[in-house]
Amino acid sequence: MPGLLYVIENFGYFDKPDGQDPIGKILGLAPYGVVTGTWCTLFDACLVSHCTNAKQFLNTAGYWMVPLTGMCLAFSGVTYVSTKIRKKDDKVNYVLGALASGSILHAWQRHPMISGWGTALMVFIAVMKKDQRQHNYNTKNILFPEKMPVRGYFSWRNVPYRNFNPEPWRPFDKLDYYKNFNYKLEN
Repeated sequence: MPGLLYVIENFGYFDKPDGQDPIGKILGLAPYGVVTGTWCTLFDACLVSHCTNAKQFLNTAGYWMVPLTGMCLAFSGVTYVSTKIRKKDDKVNYVLGALASGSILHAWQRHPMISGWGTALMVFIAVMKKDQRQHNYNTKNILFPEKMPVRGYFSWRNVPYRNFNPEPWRPFDKLDYYKNFNYKLEN
C-alpha cells in the first residue's frame, strides 16, 4: 500500500506532454485501475460472491483488477505510441487509446453490447478529456466550486413555484361556508 501511495503522489498522467515519459504516463494511470479494481473486488467478494476462503477472494480480485488495470495500461501505452508514430498531439491518439482499452473490455466481458457501449463511452470520455486539456477549460470544480455563493441555485428560495398559490376554482367567502352547513347568519 505505501508503494501505491507513492505512485499516486509522485506520478501523474498529465505531468508531461503526450509523447514523453511513457513510464510516468503508465504509472499515472495504473493507480486508477488498481483502486477501481480494489473497490469492485471488495464489493463483489463481500456482497455478491460471498467469498469464504483466500482462493475465492484472489480469484475475484484477479477477475476485477487485472482487466481494469490492463485497460489503463493499454490506454496510456497506445496513446504514447500513436503520438510518437503520428508526431501529432491530438484527439485521434486518445481515440486509439480508448479503442485499445475497448478491446481489453471485449476480451474480458465477451459480450458485444457491453464492450460496444463501453468502448463508445470510453471514446467519448477520452475525446472530451483531450478537448478539455487542449482548450484549457476550467472544469476542475464543477460540482464543488472553491467559492460557494451565499445562496446557491439549490437553496430554498430558488425552488420553482415555492410561493405559488393557485386561485380557487370558484369565488369563496364566509357566507358560502356557513350556507353549506345550514347555519343562519344574523347580520
